[in-house]
Amino acid sequence: MTKIAQRTMLEDFFTLTEMKDGISTVARIAELISEMHKLENSADINMSDVIRQCSTAANALASTKNEECLQHFVQLNGVSFLNRWLQDAQKCVGDVSSSAEDLIVAILTALECLPISNEQSASCRVMRTVDHLLAHGNAVINQKARALRHKWSAVPKHGTNGEHFHAEEA
Repeated sequence: MTKIAQRTMLEDFFTLTEMKDGISTVARIAELISEMHKLENSADINMSDVIRQCSTAANALASTKNEECLQHFVQLNGVSFLNRWLQDAQKCVGDVSSSAEDLIVAILTALECLPISNEQSASCRVMRTVDHLLAHGNAVINQKARALRHKWSAVPKHGTNGEHFHAEEA
């Protein structure tokens, strides 16, 4: 794959319909996870390109209403990607502040849509990352982080869909 193709992979991945209405098939979710792996393994992309691509993916995911797709994203460990993106965006806030903060908001919005149990949020460490945002200076980020923290704390051990989740012991 050429450097140019790598540079635009997530932006070109989504159809206009998916960008507006979200992803509608589990096969596309699996393809998205594959593209996220490729982005993570690309060393030649500058930070502003990465932020733009991650924002595109997070916004498309946040637009997804198909519960089966959202569950599949969680099952394929997609939350760990969002967690790493969230951590990276927090490190960039001083450098490219508005786009990094926009990415944080997009990721938090995507996380709000996902069927994540309290145990899952803790095991992939996204809860810890979100906790760091509880005192963020941006009011929108602060509010979304608090809402997520409350949501995950309020989710019973069987999750939101009635299935029982088993906490993994460390």
